[in-house]
Amino acid sequence: MDKDYTLAVYAENAAGKSEEVTKQFKMPSASVSGDLVTFEIKNLSALSVDVEVKKSAECTRYAIGAVSKFANTGGGEDMNYDDDTFIESAQRSLNPNSDYPFQPYNTSDSDGIFTELTLNKAKLQSDPDNTGLIFTPGQVYVVGIYALNASGEGTLYKKEFTVPEVDVTKGQVNVEIAVEADDMTLTSVSASFKADVSCAKLITSIVHKSTLKASGFYDMGEDDQMKFLASNTAQCPQPYTGEFKRDFSTAFSPNTDFVISAVPIDAEGNIGKVAFFEGTTPGISFDGLGKIETANVTQTTCENIDIQLTANENVNEIRLLCLSDADFSKAVGSDLEWVMFDEKTYSHLWTVYKTSEISNIQIAVDEMRRGLPFYIYAVTVDANGNISPVQNIAELAGLEGETFVTMAEQQEEGIALDGSGKISLTLTEETVDGMTTVNFTVAKGEHTQQAWYFRDSSGATTAESLKEVVKRLFADYPELPTSVKSITFDTSYKEEYMVPRDGKYYGDVIAFITLDDDNKLSLATFHEAGTGNVTK
Repeated sequence: MDKDYTLAVYAENAAGKSEEVTKQFKMPSASVSGDLVTFEIKNLSALSVDVEVKKSAECTRYAIGAVSKFANTGGGEDMNYDDDTFIESAQRSLNPNSDYPFQPYNTSDSDGIFTELTLNKAKLQSDPDNTGLIFTPGQVYVVGIYALNASGEGTLYKKEFTVPEVDVTKGQVNVEIAVEADDMTLTSVSASFKADVSCAKLITSIVHKSTLKASGFYDMGEDDQMKFLASNTAQCPQPYTGEFKRDFSTAFSPNTDFVISAVPIDAEGNIGKVAFFEGTTPGISFDGLGKIETANVTQTTCENIDIQLTANENVNEIRLLCLSDADFSKAVGSDLEWVMFDEKTYSHLWTVYKTSEISNIQIAVDEMRRGLPFYIYAVTVDANGNISPVQNIAELAGLEGETFVTMAEQQEEGIALDGSGKISLTLTEETVDGMTTVNFTVAKGEHTQQAWYFRDSSGATTAESLKEVVKRLFADYPELPTSVKSITFDTSYKEEYMVPRDGKYYGDVIAFITLDDDNKLSLATFHEAGTGNVTK
């Protein structure tokens, strides 16, 4: 300030450079406004606001945010905003901590317009998104700007505004919602939104139709319906720059009625014509004409399962699911019909076969799953794309039970697991948020010189099936894989994040192996997560 400057300008192209034109000028400090920034609250509505900021030449940078003035607690109004807290957050925004660069507010070094979306960043510095604000009528906000001068000294400027009631009578902007049949799955919906060119912001949301019914929505007139939807979006308006498509991931079940709404807002903040679209997620229906008539499930080697099927004349293709019992319980569980029906979400779990292929199906059995029970289910798809009811192929083949028990891999001589080593096991477990932590101590018993343990999630939960796992892991004994851990007797051990048994679905297992005084191995005992504490 108060210094002489020379501005030089010239033009240049391929032919050469023009003469320079110069102008002398000085910026006197007396001409600078006393305030580092000035700002105006504009276009206020029940859903949105614009704050227009102009900075003076003396202002180098500033942080801007809006904070609810009051916090409602117990029906009264307690003060929520205070200057010191705002300044502290603004300083943290202007100079984020390098270890955790969280920015409560946005910052700028130029004039700008800030909206309900950018008046609350509350994100990491590197995150381009903003958390935004969701207004409630009657709520009082304090807009604060903490501005720095060239010396780094800060000054706080603030203004207040009160959120008005929802008014859907002033705006004229229209919006259209389109949902195509292919835009809906059993658990998600995609919708396209197209608004008038006068639309500046848009709120889009989805809700269960039953929720609207319970609120009396369908007993309201059109204006009241628009006001209700605008008042209950629970969303921050987003800038509208043209037609777009949004994916709504929902917790809906198949065959659920939903309502998608769109609230347009023009440049002056007026709420336009609220639109809504009613739809229903696809349902699960097994009305196909196809049927698997016969099934044969065999094995000649432990490496493959051989399946031969025949089907009626209405079958175009077959979806076949073949999973070990542990894999089935984790990936499918009680949602079998859903899994077999929903191609978009679950096709990775099953394989499609044309009718010309079903007389000779071969399923590879992973080495770690040999000797385990497998669930085998199938549905047929007819020429019209309709799916038949789920069929259990093991039962159709006349096998005992719901599963097909695969062949165990033949082990070399010498791993007989006929040792006589004993241990005493004290074990406690705790299941939190669906995962089990197991704490245990092993005491040396009769005829035992050494012990090991390992975790297994293959679904082997009987002594016989676990012995097959032991034989694989101890095939190169005394060399052992890292998954087998040596036990120090009378020492506490902990295994975390184990899948517990849930009904008929198997949990993870801890198996204990001993070496007796005659150097013979044995499966001393085992514990399945989720089955309770043990002392034995």
